Amino acid sequence: MKKFIYPLQGVLNLKEKLESQEKVLFQAAMEELRREEEALSQLEQRKRGYEDRLREAVTSQLDLLKVKTNKEAIEVLKELIQQQIGKVRRAERHAEVARKRLEEAIKERKTLEIGLWLYNIDKL
Repeated sequence: MKKFIYPLQGVLNLKEKLESQEKVLFQAAMEELRREEEALSQLEQRKRGYEDRLREAVTSQLDLLKVKTNKEAIEVLKELIQQQIGKVRRAERHAEVARKRLEEAIKERKTLEIGLWLYNIDKL
C-alpha cells in the first residue's frame, strides 16, 4: 500500500510547534495575572487590618498618635492598591492577548489538520 504524503506536513508540524509555544506564553500570562491578583488581595487585607486598628484606636481610648499613624498607613495602602489595580489590569490585557494568539494558533493548526484529512480521503 502506498504511503500518503501530505504536501503541507511541514507547515502542519510548524503550526503545532507554534501552538505549543503559545500555550506556554498563555500559561505564563495567566500565572502573572494570578500573582498580581494575589498581591492586590494582600494589600486590601492589610488595609482592612489598619482600618480595624483605626476603629479600635478611636473607640477605646483616644490615642491621637495611633489614629494619625493608622490614617497615614491607610492612605499609603490606598495608593499602593491603585498601583496594584493598574498592574492587574495590565496582566489581564496581557493574558487576553495571549489567549487570542493561542486561539488563532489552534485555529490554524486545525485548518491544516482538516486539509490533511481531506487530502487523505481524496487519495482513497
